[in-house]
Amino acid sequence: MTETLTPQAARAIAEEAFIYAYPIVHGYRAIHWLGVRKGGFNRLDHYRHIIDPADDLNKEVQINLDTLYTLVPFDMRREPLVLTVPAFPDRYFSVQFSDFYMHNYAWLGTRTTGQGGGRYLLAGPDWSGETPDGVDAVIPCDTAISYFIIRILCRGKDDEPAVNAIQDQFKLEPLSAFLGVEAPPPAPDPAWMWPSKTMFSSIDIYSYFNYLLRFLEPREDERDLFVDFARIHIGWGKNFDIEAFAPPVQQAIRDGAQAAFDRIRARAASPGKVVNGWYLVPRIRGDRDLLSGSSEKRFTRAVQARVGIYGTDLEECVYLPTEHEADGSVIDASVADYVLTLEPPIPVSGFWSVTVYAADTQFLVPNAIDRYALGDRDPLIVDPDGKIRIHLQHGAPLADRMANWLPVPACPLLIVLRLYIPFRDVVEGRYIPAPVIRTRVLAA
Repeated sequence: MTETLTPQAARAIAEEAFIYAYPIVHGYRAIHWLGVRKGGFNRLDHYRHIIDPADDLNKEVQINLDTLYTLVPFDMRREPLVLTVPAFPDRYFSVQFSDFYMHNYAWLGTRTTGQGGGRYLLAGPDWSGETPDGVDAVIPCDTAISYFIIRILCRGKDDEPAVNAIQDQFKLEPLSAFLGVEAPPPAPDPAWMWPSKTMFSSIDIYSYFNYLLRFLEPREDERDLFVDFARIHIGWGKNFDIEAFAPPVQQAIRDGAQAAFDRIRARAASPGKVVNGWYLVPRIRGDRDLLSGSSEKRFTRAVQARVGIYGTDLEECVYLPTEHEADGSVIDASVADYVLTLEPPIPVSGFWSVTVYAADTQFLVPNAIDRYALGDRDPLIVDPDGKIRIHLQHGAPLADRMANWLPVPACPLLIVLRLYIPFRDVVEGRYIPAPVIRTRVLAA
């Protein structure tokens, strides 16, 4: 088949395969980091304090400071797992389940199942059995390796011990341990492939994708895709070797990979429309129905991975980012001070916050008072007109405005307004905050 493969066909296949593979390979970096490098799968990896710039999680873009995290890559090749969720009535929490494709396939928590807790059987695609006694529900997954994230509202540093106590009440155990029976034989060691810096930005993605397919079941509605992918040696049990092709086909495959990466990067840089300087991010995260079944849906799946892996559904939390004033000018704290005005009531059933990052990295940057977010848990000043004005500036404001000061780095900024369990107007894009405006131009 290699001899009959034209450069034009090779480029088209390479582009489609890159888009399909991108979220899988992108997510593998996080799964490998926690599941292999940090101590293994099926382990509750609790983050015990609000993230700050020195944390390893600050290597992920736009990290949130509203909740304490528990991150869990889990492996169901051997047997299902049982997750015990404690009851705690007085604070928000969520458990987000994302499969290896990066579909958000299930949610537990305040919005979906309430505060009462429960036991849940986490089952991979090969399990078929009766729901055990003592288990409230089965959560099936299309992939044998998956990922879940627990987020628990933390109301500041003083609240961390209370959240830590709740974290310790979560429990994850193999089904055999839950039932008190002998465990099945361990799953074979897959000789985990070590991530590289070019694993999802070059043709290297195809070798990683071939390796990771051992953890994925072929989908009936995607078999035709893999017939085409096989023409450039992509698929279950295949070895991708660019040197196996004639030079024109090699170049076509490289061009297809580059074209796909450029498309993903361009859409992710501006995933939605801009109003008042705010990006209104469209529905790019969700379940298999949203992100699988067509070329455009698979492209959306790749874009959401580029925007930020393991992001939430809009119903759980809407992120509204901005880097610009209403006229398109870059928000740059090295040249001006700014203010963000919010008018209560903020349209959420949960809570809200504002966090600022350096625009180029989307990471937190240290500041003198260790304050990186403000929100409804803070003692903010409400002005006589009923509005909340948050001061975004590198230097301190007047003493009587310190409560509303969010210190920012002296550089272009990325500002993110997070709205947890938002009202329908937010989910459907009808809520538009006032633009960030400059209040003082700094001396050159």
